[in-house]
Amino acid sequence: ETLMAAWRDAFSDPGVGTAAADALLCYASVHGEVLRKLGCEALCAETLSVNGLISELAPVARLWHRLGGPTSEQVLSLVERFGADAKAVTLRPLLQGVTSRKSCSGELQALGGLSRLLPAIEAFLENDELSYHIMRLLCFAAGPLEAPACGRGQAGEDCEDSDSEATDGSDAEGDEADLAKAKRASQKRRSVHHAADDGLSPEESVQRRRDGVNKLLSMRSEEVATVPADDPGEPSEDANTGIVPCSSLERREEFLHHLTLQAESVAAWPTLYPQVSPETGVPSLRFFSEFEGGNLRRVRLEAAGVLELLLCGDTNRRAHSQWFFFDVESEVATEFRFHIVTFKKQKSTFGDGQRVVVQTESDGVWRRAGIHYVYMPNRFCISGRQCYNTMAFTLNLQAGRNRIAYFYPYLIGDLFADLRNLRPSADWIEAVEFGRSICGKPLLRLNITDFSEDRRLEEDCRPHIVISARVHPGESPASYVMRGVLQLLLAASDEAAELRRRYRFVVLPMLNPDGVAAGNGRSNSAGKDLNRCWEHPPAGCEVRFAKTVLEELTASPGGVLAFVDLHAHSQRHGAFTLSNPGTEALPDILREFGGPLFDRKQCTFSCTGTKRTSARCVVWRELGVTHAHTLEATYAAMPGRERLLTVSDLETLGQNLVRCCAKLQVGGSEVPAAQSASSAAKKRPTKKKEGPVFKLAI
Repeated sequence: ETLMAAWRDAFSDPGVGTAAADALLCYASVHGEVLRKLGCEALCAETLSVNGLISELAPVARLWHRLGGPTSEQVLSLVERFGADAKAVTLRPLLQGVTSRKSCSGELQALGGLSRLLPAIEAFLENDELSYHIMRLLCFAAGPLEAPACGRGQAGEDCEDSDSEATDGSDAEGDEADLAKAKRASQKRRSVHHAADDGLSPEESVQRRRDGVNKLLSMRSEEVATVPADDPGEPSEDANTGIVPCSSLERREEFLHHLTLQAESVAAWPTLYPQVSPETGVPSLRFFSEFEGGNLRRVRLEAAGVLELLLCGDTNRRAHSQWFFFDVESEVATEFRFHIVTFKKQKSTFGDGQRVVVQTESDGVWRRAGIHYVYMPNRFCISGRQCYNTMAFTLNLQAGRNRIAYFYPYLIGDLFADLRNLRPSADWIEAVEFGRSICGKPLLRLNITDFSEDRRLEEDCRPHIVISARVHPGESPASYVMRGVLQLLLAASDEAAELRRRYRFVVLPMLNPDGVAAGNGRSNSAGKDLNRCWEHPPAGCEVRFAKTVLEELTASPGGVLAFVDLHAHSQRHGAFTLSNPGTEALPDILREFGGPLFDRKQCTFSCTGTKRTSARCVVWRELGVTHAHTLEATYAAMPGRERLLTVSDLETLGQNLVRCCAKLQVGGSEVPAAQSASSAAKKRPTKKKEGPVFKLAI
């Protein structure tokens, strides 16, 4: 009340408004209803109306957004009044507030729709900071275009799309008690795991490992999409690794054309896939996606030379769709403009230089292709949701089959092929099936070490290094990093021999084989995001088996030195870690020895909100593994955007990751995970009647 009174008495002073809003922002999430009753929203509106949308008042705009956001009429009036003088940092949260309202489309159309809105805000389309939000607002004003549901199976959960650096608010109450309970349950399971002893003789152990490897190498998969070993994407080949700039002018023109589409004409577009409409006029063009890893829902002919594509959502999941992989068969070489309209994320590296990959019948080699890339919001509404984006590009199709994918695919068959190619000449690898996926596919565990150093379990104190991949099936770069891991560990070099002598490596190369086979982007066949259920994995879930493996290893005499979960990131370039608080050792080593793809500046260190149920957070908090990390690798470019990455870059990163993990100190000086988690919980702010920010402001 004191802050509000002081602000109300001097609302025409930008400095007072900024100071008050900065203080109140800290409490808006918890005490929002109180602030609304005190008239904080009206005070925000009055402050911006009097002083303008200046940069200094950005905290006022953020506070207004936090409290529920302005109405469409209020934002439109401010924009019309201040025009080009409005600053992006202040206008952006206001636009976000409007577009996040479910009633946004109806409000804007009641205010006059595009006829009033477009002249007022069209100039902001040239502003990189605001263009996306302006386009999203214009899409709501123009009205929705209905599209069919893209889900496969029953609608399931729909949580966030990335183990990103976002730090969602979390309730700290009871956190330490819950953590202690989880640790006790985990310790009980670990004692059971550790008590098991197969009692085999050394000769019988060798024979069992040999039989397991032979069984593994005999496995085959129907579809294999391996990038050739010579890697067509060498850095010197500009055609394959060059950055293709995205023109803001092209994006603007294509977006403005999209706004003019009429719902009746869109509904009449002829279908090319899955069934072909007789009126298409392009009988020479055929689409296919009924193969392992394929993903395509529908194709329509939007206009001459322009195709609209919808992707399938993940199996039994409500809305997520990102990965695409399909064939186009053309009788003659021709050029088409592709509009893939079901992307959910606001940002994508396709808008910053990334290109699709294409494999043709003529040479069977995967190459990056396409020009004139655009990434922008669209008006399509699927199952009542109008929040999708279009990725558009122009592609020259060769005569015959053209296979098109989001990134170089890596299927289950590629893993089997890699293991056959890398088969060691000595007793270095043990292949174990540690469980079955929901659809019955084997979950593979590769134990890689020098088994001649093997001793009785209670005597072998060599630490374990655990590396896993493909918990998110659409993140194929993770498998190429894993290929680099296996290339080094299974080599016959002196370096590899020393690594195997000092450590026991446990590799879980494909944790979600069902999702990979189905062409999912994020979930398993049950619609579960397997990197959001490590705290309480469902019975029969792939993560339940993986967590059991980790519990067993942490209970062993050597314990687990490091756990690294491999992922891919669709919105950033380079590679980086998402780490837990106080675990800077591995990222620091990777900065020096990780190679040019790794970018230490992008690493983050947090364990809050929904991230607490991810693999790296649970392994750190519950199992006490200090060095537990997510390693994210881009689909797109090197950190400096000098060129697009190649498969060789990812393989090199995997080899360097193994070397860097081996440089970690066993029992080093870092704060132990259990202590760090407990300390972090104690440091979280408790709910008080009067907070320190209020005291300081008063």
